Amino acid sequence: MNKKILEKIIHFGDLYRKKYLNIPEFDSNFLKSNWWNGLSLFLNHSFYQGRKDEVSKLVEYAANNVLRKYFWGKTTDGLDRIDLRIIDDELHKSIGRGRIGKEGDIKMVIEILKFVKILPERNLTIYSLDKINDGLVREHFDELQSIFQIGPKIASFYLRDLISIYNLDNSIEDRDLEFLQPVDVWVRRVAFVIGIISNEREPVDQVRDKIIKICKELNISSLKFNQGAWYIGKNAFNILTKNLENITIS
Repeated sequence: MNKKILEKIIHFGDLYRKKYLNIPEFDSNFLKSNWWNGLSLFLNHSFYQGRKDEVSKLVEYAANNVLRKYFWGKTTDGLDRIDLRIIDDELHKSIGRGRIGKEGDIKMVIEILKFVKILPERNLTIYSLDKINDGLVREHFDELQSIFQIGPKIASFYLRDLISIYNLDNSIEDRDLEFLQPVDVWVRRVAFVIGIISNEREPVDQVRDKIIKICKELNISSLKFNQGAWYIGKNAFNILTKNLENITIS
């Protein structure tokens, strides 16, 4: 395996962090001091579930419009007092059959709110960081999946980026890396093209394990590789057109 190729993918992982995570809403201090931002980070990841990103973005936007009306700029008292049936009714006005998204998106949002509502400080970021720092990544990975419609890919997606925001990559035990490696079509395709996997149809767990293994052997971050592979796949056309001058045609 050519380490230089993987290092270039890592570079795109840095671009991913800069574009998607290095934004005011996800500032590391702000996430811990503001429960709403911690909730927003999780919601930002939870809608991207195997449909077109453009659709997921619209559903996220519609849900945020409702939630911001009740919670943005308010203390956790608002979450304690609100009857979640009111939120449910509001969400149904813009999400669901005949509109955008599906009924399951509404149920997921309500279940996320219920989950956050019972946390000690109502702050999902603080709660997640405590779990990570206590070495309970696997436990928290499973716990997140107790929320309706949150599967392993979304749980990994959220945990991977949370760890990136707080630069905790190097503190993660090898045994927990598998829980920080969401595998979608883009990650799978890049892994296939550069030879990490020999078959694009390999099971998710094999794709994940082979990525982690080669990154460990070459002493590079499997988290950044994952972010970079997704970024390359998602933005391949833009990356190609921006670099046409540097392409040699044989």
